Amino acid sequence: MLKKTCIALMVVLMVATVSSARVYEGVDMPETLQAGDYTLLLNGVGIRVVMMVVKPYVAGLYLMEAEKDAAAVMKADEPMAIRLHMIDDATRSLMLSKLYDGMRNSVASVGGNFDTLKPRFESFKELLPEPKYEKGSIFEFKYVPGKGMQIYKNAQYKGAIDGVDFKEAFFGIWLNKDKPADEAIKTAWLAGDISQEARDAQKQTSAKVKIEKEAKLAEAEAKAKAVEDAKKKTEEAPMTVAAAEVETQAEPSTMPKTPVVAMAPEAKTTGKAAEKMPAMGPMTGDSGLAAAYLVNALKSAELIATLNGDKFNMEQETQNIIQMWKKMSREISK
Repeated sequence: MLKKTCIALMVVLMVATVSSARVYEGVDMPETLQAGDYTLLLNGVGIRVVMMVVKPYVAGLYLMEAEKDAAAVMKADEPMAIRLHMIDDATRSLMLSKLYDGMRNSVASVGGNFDTLKPRFESFKELLPEPKYEKGSIFEFKYVPGKGMQIYKNAQYKGAIDGVDFKEAFFGIWLNKDKPADEAIKTAWLAGDISQEARDAQKQTSAKVKIEKEAKLAEAEAKAKAVEDAKKKTEEAPMTVAAAEVETQAEPSTMPKTPVVAMAPEAKTTGKAAEKMPAMGPMTGDSGLAAAYLVNALKSAELIATLNGDKFNMEQETQNIIQMWKKMSREISK
């Protein structure tokens, strides 16, 4: 399973393409944007114009698929993002005051109460403490369901604000029906002109993410199985010895009455294996010593198997030792 998953991932990476950027007003706006495990598509891009002269930023709207309905975008509880590229300097106080006013207008357009969002807007402000947002700075506001709206500045994660209601109000700054921040940006964002290149990149990235998840799951399952097998083997070892002791106690007549030297089961005992065999203890009619003999013999057999590169089967070796034990007893009793 893990091997097949890795091969599939290699195939996806070999055919993967990198989506290009759309140049708008001298700004490269990527055709796709990654938000967690989701690849978002550039739905539209526009420029903010203030008083017909000031142009503070170029901004793009990213969605999972093409959309031309502003209300649908605002209300959707699904991955989406805004990328804002500064093309002129702006003070923090001016920028945040515009965002604050925009969110109030956004909430009012749907008959909401902005007071419920004020504490979170204060938290939002603290994530962007710089006194001035300089030309060339790039802000990304990525919403992922269950994780909130994540804020990045120049690719550095700043924090997140919870709630789909906050996302709705924030995206509504530019998309609300009554008083959007810039009608031109609203129109541009809702163009829905997603490139085929972006769609292909989204499919490939989605396949890559899926395969990576399957690989992690398969690896976790393999590790869990290995741990379980090791635990099971550890638990079975004393049980096997105990069962063998019970069997020897049930057949006392087969125990040799005179002490003999305990022998290991037949194995390749040449070279280093023979040198490293532990000494064997005596085997008598006492059940405690019989159990000690069995444990000692099993350890010897396991060591020999390891040194010779053979697989050790505790259950089989136990039966071999018991059978040899019985055979010895019969020979001694003759």
